[in-house]
Amino acid sequence: MKLFFYLLTLLYSSFVVAQDGLYSYEKANELADKQQFKEAIRLYTFAIDSLEKQDKELNKTHLVKAYNNRGIAYGQTKNLLLALFDFNKVIELDKQQVDTYLNRANVEMSMAMFKEALADFNKVLQFKPQSVEVYYQRGMMLLFDTQQFAEAEKDLKKAAELQPQNSEILAYHALALFETGQNAQALTQVNKSIALNKDFAEAYYYRSQIYRVMNQKDKALQDINKALALAPKTPEYEALRNKLK
Repeated sequence: MKLFFYLLTLLYSSFVVAQDGLYSYEKANELADKQQFKEAIRLYTFAIDSLEKQDKELNKTHLVKAYNNRGIAYGQTKNLLLALFDFNKVIELDKQQVDTYLNRANVEMSMAMFKEALADFNKVLQFKPQSVEVYYQRGMMLLFDTQQFAEAEKDLKKAAELQPQNSEILAYHALALFETGQNAQALTQVNKSIALNKDFAEAYYYRSQIYRVMNQKDKALQDINKALALAPKTPEYEALRNKLK
């Protein structure tokens, strides 16, 4: 009888611990939604500790979510190594977690781990071959971080094809075209970008650069003045205007 009572007590205690973990996980999500990340991290940690005391396989779904969301919270508080650890843990538990590969790629980019980020972007595309977000983010990394302009142009072209009404994607594709010497095509794309959003300062800045190399100084000056009107005192805009004077 005592043994039976002990087993019931043990099972009840396990249930309570698991329930406490799930409750903490839900409260952590609420705090993260309110951008109270430090407190959310504390509750995610409690949830993970509670769930890991039980059957990991049984609680795997909740553990995966808790590690992933804590990783996001760590990323928001600039604790990149801890974020990377959590995303690695998610993928260790479940290699089908597509969004976590993308989360990890963003952290890896922030840590200048571009080779690793590229591998994660490629992994996401195996699951989502038409992902605008991946083509865009990978293209931006290739354009600005590793300066692989030809590869960046391919990615941003694909992103622009998938989302032709996105003025930012069109502007950055224009820049990639410009960096690969395709000035006429770059001008076409940046014109589309400005037609969609006449308040996008970067688009005028890029078009000013294009006009400058095409020896259309008046148009270049007009565009850089417009960029500065939209984003005053931007150093690179001021530098270009000084070159055009």
